[in-house]
Amino acid sequence: MWQQRSPRHGAIRLGALSPIVMILLLIALPAGAVTAWRELPFPGAGIRLGEQTVRGFYTIRGIRPGSPADVAGLASGDVVVGADATAVMGRSREEILAALDKEIASGWSVLLSYVRDGAERVAWVRPLHRTEAQRRVLYVRSLLLEHRNRAQQAYADGLDALHGHLVGTPLGRHCREQLAEARDRLWKEERAILEIPLPEALPGGTAATLADAVGRMGEALATERQALSFLRPLIGPQSGPADLDADWRHRFERLHQGAMQLEARAMGGLLQALRAVSLSETALQQFLDAETLPAPEELTRKARTLLMAVPSGEGTYPWVPAERRDGGT
Repeated sequence: MWQQRSPRHGAIRLGALSPIVMILLLIALPAGAVTAWRELPFPGAGIRLGEQTVRGFYTIRGIRPGSPADVAGLASGDVVVGADATAVMGRSREEILAALDKEIASGWSVLLSYVRDGAERVAWVRPLHRTEAQRRVLYVRSLLLEHRNRAQQAYADGLDALHGHLVGTPLGRHCREQLAEARDRLWKEERAILEIPLPEALPGGTAATLADAVGRMGEALATERQALSFLRPLIGPQSGPADLDADWRHRFERLHQGAMQLEARAMGGLLQALRAVSLSETALQQFLDAETLPAPEELTRKARTLLMAVPSGEGTYPWVPAERRDGGT
């Protein structure tokens, strides 16, 4: 059976904010309360928001025709006060649009609370033309990318800490602890990926393709953990050289490139699964444009920068002096 997502935790219930107070605040808005608005592209829901009002709400400045927001009955001039029982006050416009776009792209509906003509209303913004199979695959995709992004940031942080340690910047002051933390974060995200609930009853071999993509992403994170562990001797003991042989650079590069290749194959499998459930070209383009940070190219650049910071030599490589390890110059 496909597992339904659990309710959000830590949400601010709109019920805690008196609707009458909300409406009075909106009516009391002075002229020009909405500051200058600049153009922003429509997200997946088809909503464009203006700048935040002085009361912390957002006025809709555009609706894409035929979009989920248009079908839901929203219109320019409506003032958005909450999304899925979470107040919009204190959240940036970009944060709200990104969260809304992610929900719609993942196949989930969002309940928007808004005010029109002084009356509070609600509207369900639902994804258009989503089959059950599409929703299931998109849900796995959203979880996979979420954990992937957190894991790759941990890997990048580990590489940055080692580089800071080698060149003697404050970033590498506590390199040993930072490296251990990065490896622990990678392990947690790896476990979370391997525990993603996989849907059944998908067409053809889509379920197997999806399972293979999730498995390969887990392998990629495990390989990155191995790469960071392999670099631990660069930190060095209290005295003496780092225990690395002459071929260690090539061995590290093989680990790093292996992780990047596994990730690329996982992403390719995910794209194949999306095609198998007949997602539109627009939805596929949204997948290709998905924000995956840091990008593999950025991680490879960090890895090469780290290698360049290690002194060359034959056999073992010299240990970084204590004054550089402690962040001195």
